[in-house]
Amino acid sequence: MRTRYNRIYNWTVLILFSMTLLHGVFYTVMNYREDSFLKQNFLSKIHYNKEENILLSLLQLSFNLPSHKRPGNPPKYNIANPLLKILGPPAKHIAEKGGHCGRRSRLLINLLHKKNIKARKVHLINQNYKKHGHTHEYVHAVVEAFINGSWVVADPLYNIVYMNENGEMAGLNEIQSNPKIFKEGIRHADTKYVDYLEDLYTYAEYRKFIWNSLPWGDFIRIFLANKFGKMRVDMLSIPYILEKPYLCLAIMSYLMSLFILIQFFVINHYSTPHCQDQNGSKIR
Repeated sequence: MRTRYNRIYNWTVLILFSMTLLHGVFYTVMNYREDSFLKQNFLSKIHYNKEENILLSLLQLSFNLPSHKRPGNPPKYNIANPLLKILGPPAKHIAEKGGHCGRRSRLLINLLHKKNIKARKVHLINQNYKKHGHTHEYVHAVVEAFINGSWVVADPLYNIVYMNENGEMAGLNEIQSNPKIFKEGIRHADTKYVDYLEDLYTYAEYRKFIWNSLPWGDFIRIFLANKFGKMRVDMLSIPYILEKPYLCLAIMSYLMSLFILIQFFVINHYSTPHCQDQNGSKIR
């Protein structure tokens, strides 16, 4: 009876291990195909060496995508995978169908990283969001890119790069502290898709992580802010891997298959009966 049970268990583990491993291979291939798509359709059009020129070119390409025309109403990506629905559409889907500020920011971040330029997402916060018909305080998303040794801001939904008084690209702190930089930037905003809501999309407050996307996320943020300080917590950014859903799922699948394999060997080792021979040595 025990031998039969062991056989069933071993076959079950083998099937689960194979399925998770195949899922990892599948998502690895999908990630490779996405990278090839971005390289062929976007990166091959970039012939600059200077980082600021690369940013401006990729920003323009991210802006010139199909649009949903109305803010807060993203296009349907026809994603059946529930994990992809949680992680959000991959960059290839966004490039083909467009999207709102957060989606375009994901595409721009992926493209910049392919050009070895660090980039991350920033979420503008406005506590008066209900007056403008928004459902939460995270009202707009932009991109922070590391250009020539400093972080600068780019807005792919409105094709904006903010410039300081020295004619250099401005960062978050400069935009926040100098209203002229903000006013001049949005004056050049391209609003062919949606109007720039000046009273809503301000830089008075921002965070680099959407805490309400997590279960009890706001409570976690408040707890961490009390423990480590509000500024430190608000500067925590989304890891780049989460902007690449296929790669994220591939790593999760490989880790799961490794966990199943380790668990199999551990359980087999401790469940196998041991006895001793006449000399006191353990035998199976």
